[in-house]
Amino acid sequence: MRKVIQKSPFLTKGERLLVAVSGGVDSMVLAHALCAEGHDLALVHVNYGLRGFESDLDEELVREFSKEFKTEIFVNRIALPLQGNLQENARTARYRYFESVRATSGYNLILTAHHADDVLEGFLLHFARGAGLKGLKPMEPVTGHIVRPLLEVWKSELVEYAIANHVSYRDDSSNATQEYDRNFIRHSVIPSLISRFTGFRKSAMHSLRILSDHYSLYMEQYEEWKRNSLIESPDDKSVRIVVDNGFHFVRQFLADLRFHPTVITNITNSLDKPGRMFISRSGANLYTHKDCLVYVTEPLAPLVAVSISCDDALIGIETGYLSLENIHGRDVCGNLPTDLNWAYFDKGKLHLPLHIRSWQAGDKVRPMGMKGHHRKVQDIYSDHKLTIPEKTVQPVLCDHLGEVLWIPGLVRSDRAPVNAESENVICLRWQKK
Repeated sequence: MRKVIQKSPFLTKGERLLVAVSGGVDSMVLAHALCAEGHDLALVHVNYGLRGFESDLDEELVREFSKEFKTEIFVNRIALPLQGNLQENARTARYRYFESVRATSGYNLILTAHHADDVLEGFLLHFARGAGLKGLKPMEPVTGHIVRPLLEVWKSELVEYAIANHVSYRDDSSNATQEYDRNFIRHSVIPSLISRFTGFRKSAMHSLRILSDHYSLYMEQYEEWKRNSLIESPDDKSVRIVVDNGFHFVRQFLADLRFHPTVITNITNSLDKPGRMFISRSGANLYTHKDCLVYVTEPLAPLVAVSISCDDALIGIETGYLSLENIHGRDVCGNLPTDLNWAYFDKGKLHLPLHIRSWQAGDKVRPMGMKGHHRKVQDIYSDHKLTIPEKTVQPVLCDHLGEVLWIPGLVRSDRAPVNAESENVICLRWQKK
């Protein structure tokens, strides 16, 4: 065991180590071996009180070890919430405490005593639950500030070390019951596999190392796909996901965004159905579009309608600025720009005041050049391939009667045109934020 500590590339004598110790054989052996090697360490222990007097005995043993080896010790008693997954809640609580101690007490690394049996049990558990590649890969020796130096050591070796070196430890009575899935795998599944297949544990760990290597290669390709296939909006509120190739990466990305596996399947079956909306477990929205998916990082609400008095002004709304200027007709007649972010109207022919808002169901417009024929605003949006989030925040200018006059950047209606007889003209310019 001490050789394992000596050979670990992550443990040098200059590091200050915070060792997570439960009182069980795994963590007690790790703490003992580190002390024997002269490392600068402290113990950190969490008492949930779930096993009553037994939990207190665990804490007492850890305190006695700390006193014997003259190490600093941090203990926290935590009452876990009754709702939700108890084991997951416990894990979250203890790692949050470990990190708070590390960050505030001058320690560099957090050491845990995860070992080879944990790796094998974890793989079988996640496999039985239908995990993907990310869930099946074995634990890494280092994750951030957390180091796991015993991943190549079997539980039986830890017990042998404890006996040979007179290391006291406690058995958690809850580990004996098969009520928990991991215990069922530990006590029933793995022994059956060992008895059936010669050298099962060694072969399984070999396969898991290969899986880990392949996962690293997969992640390199995944990051490359993200660089090429994810297009963030200028305001960082949405991400366009190109789906014309590499859909297995799309599934991975949706999983990273916390979409449920069933929802991900529904999304893949809806790629040819634009306008569908799906909600992730974090509450964010994803929309299907003609040639992509659109993930909205922040919920988008329709624009707040603004009434325009038609005095010279610069009007700011959520997505941009609308400048309004009153000018004489002789200054513009015959020199109207073709840029649809600009619009000129004969003020005398308008029903004032004007209003700027998001589009509404049933909105229509009479585009210039269509001889008075109407088009649905929704169809114009589709022609320009606007996504649902883009449609939501696209401004629409209408008059007091609700007639659509202008959709900045897209279309201008034939209402109130400027001609040689126009005297008072309203000049509008739209600029996105």
